[in-house]
Amino acid sequence: MPWEPGARARSRELEAPFEDVPDHLREPLWSWVKERLESSTTLMAVCIDLRLDVSDPRANSVNYFHALEVLRDRTYDDPTFLLDLVELLLSTSVAESDRRRLEGLLVLGNSIYTIADGGRGLAYRVLPSVKAVVEAAVSSAGGSASEHLADAWNLAYGRSGDPVKAYSEAVKAVEAAAIPVVQPRNARATLGTVLGELSSGAGWQFVLGGAAGMDRVVGMGRLLWEGQTSRHGGTAPTRAETIDEARTAVHLAATLVQFFVMGAVEA
Repeated sequence: MPWEPGARARSRELEAPFEDVPDHLREPLWSWVKERLESSTTLMAVCIDLRLDVSDPRANSVNYFHALEVLRDRTYDDPTFLLDLVELLLSTSVAESDRRRLEGLLVLGNSIYTIADGGRGLAYRVLPSVKAVVEAAVSSAGGSASEHLADAWNLAYGRSGDPVKAYSEAVKAVEAAAIPVVQPRNARATLGTVLGELSSGAGWQFVLGGAAGMDRVVGMGRLLWEGQTSRHGGTAPTRAETIDEARTAVHLAATLVQFFVMGAVEA
């Protein structure tokens, strides 16, 4: 097929993000890491943190270039180790310009990873518009609801995430936003008791559709509450939530938090 103008750009638009470390990103990422390890003190600290024995058997001592070679060889044997190195270095005092350069490499290479909020690690890349919804909820919620929602996001989208804890934090975020509105005097209130109160026929209204709209909000809440498989016992064994379930729970929780914080639910 003959070459056509714009063919390369069109093919890139259909390219799925790369997981782990693809071949075209290995050397650029290693170069970024190596530049951060120019100091032998930093290099040794990294090796100790990673519990690596980098002593040179030929010299019966620690040699800077041998240690660097050990790290490089390890990145080829296990590409995800290179991501561990990147995250470890991000957790230290990396200059903002170096963080921007790293982010540029990840974007150019269409990596599935991006630098996490706060710049201290890596996270899965999501559409800016999707992330903005959760950020808006975190910003408007304030207090513990904001903290729980932010933790849920980081645990759901961080490279070293925890889907079970992410889901739990999502539920806690909704509880922190809803309990002061629905059951402020109930010291033992949970999302479950809140949903029971909202569906009790006590006159709760949603800004859209009144009582009928409230039924939809309760349905969203029950979807979140009952979907937490690791928490609720029953005849079937409990199981840990998957990462997809946890991420969905975070976005559902962000919407519910917004409803309660903005006063869309009222008696």
